[in-house]
Amino acid sequence: MSAHTLPSEENAERAFRMDDAIHDLLMHSAPEPPAPPQPKGATLPEPFFPQYPELLNDPGPDAPLEKRQWTRQQIYRKMRGWLFPYIRSRVLPGDFHPITAYLFTD
Repeated sequence: MSAHTLPSEENAERAFRMDDAIHDLLMHSAPEPPAPPQPKGATLPEPFFPQYPELLNDPGPDAPLEKRQWTRQQIYRKMRGWLFPYIRSRVLPGDFHPITAYLFTD
């Protein structure tokens, strides 16, 4: 028989039992539920709408905005950031594992 035997159920209960007075106090005293908070009478301020009334009738710019011009370098950099890894993840087998060194080099 080994020196480290498992304690019986009775010994296990006795090893973890707390003082009887504390046990009775915890088991037989029901805590009162906390009282709900009392309103303090504070309310939100009345919204100031519209904040900028002069902008309500603003028609916007007279001429349409100019079309943006993107350079090849800007387009290629954005494609390396999301398009190429997406295509690679759809074409190659396995999970999506972009090559970070390839993504963040300029």
